[in-house]
Amino acid sequence: MSRAALAIERLMMYEEIEHGRKLNRDIINNVNEGILFVNTDGVMQHINKALSQLFEYREWTEGTLVPAEDWLDAFSGRSNESAELRQFYVNAMSELAADSSTKYSLGKEEIKHVDVYAIPVLRREDRIGTLFVHRDITREYELDLMKSELVSTVSHELRTPLSSVLGFTELLLSKTMKPEKQLKYLETIHKEAKRLTELINDFLDLQRMESGTQQYSVEQAHLSEIVLGVIDQYKLSSTHHILLEDDALHDEVAVDKDKMVQVLTNLLSNAIKFSPGSREVRVQLQNEPNRIVVRIKDQGLGIPKNQLGQLFQKFRRVDNSASKRIGGTGLGLAICKEIIEKHKGAIGIESVEGEGTAVWFSLPVLLAEDGRHAEEMSRRGEGKEQKPNVMIVEDDYSLSLLLSEELKGKGFRVTHHYYPQKAFDQALKSPFAAIVVDLMLGEELNGWDLIRMLKNDSRTERIPIVISSALDQTEKGLLENVETYLTKPYPPGELSNTLQEIVEIRLKSGEVLFPDHDS
Repeated sequence: MSRAALAIERLMMYEEIEHGRKLNRDIINNVNEGILFVNTDGVMQHINKALSQLFEYREWTEGTLVPAEDWLDAFSGRSNESAELRQFYVNAMSELAADSSTKYSLGKEEIKHVDVYAIPVLRREDRIGTLFVHRDITREYELDLMKSELVSTVSHELRTPLSSVLGFTELLLSKTMKPEKQLKYLETIHKEAKRLTELINDFLDLQRMESGTQQYSVEQAHLSEIVLGVIDQYKLSSTHHILLEDDALHDEVAVDKDKMVQVLTNLLSNAIKFSPGSREVRVQLQNEPNRIVVRIKDQGLGIPKNQLGQLFQKFRRVDNSASKRIGGTGLGLAICKEIIEKHKGAIGIESVEGEGTAVWFSLPVLLAEDGRHAEEMSRRGEGKEQKPNVMIVEDDYSLSLLLSEELKGKGFRVTHHYYPQKAFDQALKSPFAAIVVDLMLGEELNGWDLIRMLKNDSRTERIPIVISSALDQTEKGLLENVETYLTKPYPPGELSNTLQEIVEIRLKSGEVLFPDHDS
């Protein structure tokens, strides 16, 4: 009985020891840090699951002893700092080595940053091996990098406008100067103050997005109307001409209008800022199944291919000398990405260095339940090149939008212009089924000037022109021999009917047509 009791006691002790061993193994395998234990000969006796996943190492199983050269080759070979990591392992395993640590990185595209420290393992004051603990510090590394870039950006981007504001303010306070010079200085102060406001708003938006407190007021809206409204703000102040090519029949979306304006303003400002040698930015709207895509294209500096994937990260800017001179916080695209993704959309960049950049984003459109809109959009996409292209030259964006929606609904593709000279240049480059001209345009050139240019050039003289204008009694003399004219506002259907007649009879005479509202 004593022997039986002793055997049972030993069995229970073994089971308890085995239970404790499995518990320790499970605990070690479930910690986030990667753990590696080697004995005094450098033979690997144990690694946990986290370290196997970190190095994608599947060779070791429990009870297997791996010689030093084998695991050293396997682990250090995967590191971007192979020689340095191998030397660290060798030094840490030496008999007199104390606690030590180093950092290394893994991967080429999605880089992981790892901190590893080594601890001698002792039993009764005798060293029996070395424990290596690997900790993934990628998030901390990126935060430190972001913090450094934030300090650098804030010190430069905020200090520069502040210097201008303080300098010009001191000049105004200390000197008496002519009114025109005072006005010039005040305009500069106002411009720099607005720049400061925009920078601070960017930082506040970023903070709210990071904390998840950014508010969105979603409502139904027509994206074409939002786009045209933003473009309209650039008409007088911009150094670039913004051309809109609207091919989206279905543009109704559920969005926060203010946030969409913020996205479009940011992307257009970038296109203008980073294309100093060009004078045109092209905005294209088109439908894809269940979605609307907005594409903003410039012919500017372009972006190196190896930097495209980083531009939506916070504080990331294009790393070349030309772009650095232009400046910026590097927050705009990150904020745009956050806004678009909150609207269940997608955003991306296509670019060739030295040739230009196209930034696009897509949003889901509000469709009928029966899905017929999606089928129609697909059909329209397939026949895109066959649709007649019409240019609207109109500086009233509300009317331009109204006419555009009517014409798109009747199967036309619409290009918007508001400067006569730019419209003429575009007519030389693109084939148009007809051009709709408002007579009262701009200050330097008007609609009549545009018509004369078109009719006096052999390349454009055969393009049918439709005049759409509001002329009172005193202006009738401008029409000379014209008997009828269309007074704004008029039903948009009259314009689309006229254009459909032009396309159907394939008018080639190039005569100027004046739609009659009685027809």
